[in-house]
Amino acid sequence: MHRLTGTLMSDQHGVFDLKNANEHSPHEISDLIDVLGPGSAVPVIQDFQVSQFVPVFITGDIVVSLMLSDPHTGRIRPITTFNLRIQVSSAYSYNPLSQFLLVINGSTPNKAILQTMEFINDGLQLPVDIFNLSLVGSFRNKETEQNVLWNYVGKSAIIFGNPMNYYQFGMRDVWDLLDPWEANMLLKRGISFLFICPWNTNGLKDWAAQMALPAFSPERPFRQAVNKVR
Repeated sequence: MHRLTGTLMSDQHGVFDLKNANEHSPHEISDLIDVLGPGSAVPVIQDFQVSQFVPVFITGDIVVSLMLSDPHTGRIRPITTFNLRIQVSSAYSYNPLSQFLLVINGSTPNKAILQTMEFINDGLQLPVDIFNLSLVGSFRNKETEQNVLWNYVGKSAIIFGNPMNYYQFGMRDVWDLLDPWEANMLLKRGISFLFICPWNTNGLKDWAAQMALPAFSPERPFRQAVNKVR
């Protein structure tokens, strides 16, 4: 018996522009699959971009559903759904006048980011740069291959210490991406580190101990995985 199969991608909050959506259903796209054999897979490709009317540091939801027609009514309906949460973030841009670098990641609460930015910009009346680790996967600037923290010698790096989802490696602490030896060199040249709300305080203490004596610090296995990702 032939049953209709397909996918439905939707964005009910209008955070993204779905390029292949029609004017009657601008927030959803459906694709019917003609043939889907047992155990087989069919790729479905869709393009979308952040709407120009959406501010940074909000989270949108792309809902992808696998659709299958009912064997009795023939009406197509979802049989499984996946919710893809996407944080809207600005790309890193270096401002020589900035006194702070605010390091965030995709798991940092948007409200906390905005409140910190407001405090620095409006409360202290100072500019701040934003660097999202989840966009790059390390502290390295993709254009220069240099650690972005070297731009802030004599200034301050404010780093959110919440765990981040690090691709196929699962959850990781942000300081796992910062080599203790390099952090030691940065400290000696006058950069200040402030970790906000670290969840794994014991892990942070261990990293700080390695930073204090970097010559005697063992290499962490995860650093090899980070190098592979680069």
